[in-house]
Amino acid sequence: FEGNWVYLAHESQIPNNNDFYTTYIGRQPIIIARNRQGELNAMINACSHRGAQLCRNKKGNKATYTCPFHGWTFNNSGKLLKVKDPADAGYSDCFNKDGSHDLK
Repeated sequence: FEGNWVYLAHESQIPNNNDFYTTYIGRQPIIIARNRQGELNAMINACSHRGAQLCRNKKGNKATYTCPFHGWTFNNSGKLLKVKDPADAGYSDCFNKDGSHDLK
């Protein structure tokens, strides 16, 4: 699907801030979300840590998505907001520099 336009949803399906809609591109699960600034974002519906599905609902309204396995939390623009027990997890000082663990 690279290099081609793929229809995922109409913006009327995600009308309000924090609304989301989940779908697929081929076999790849996708979240389409409207952030609090009203911008639409599309990202893979999988945690960047271990790949667990972040959102199991078809549509709804929420500002954050939390991984059910290890508790990583992302906002609806895909930015990693927090990890569970960062001091005890042994992450290096350069962990998530420049958004390396944000959703894509």
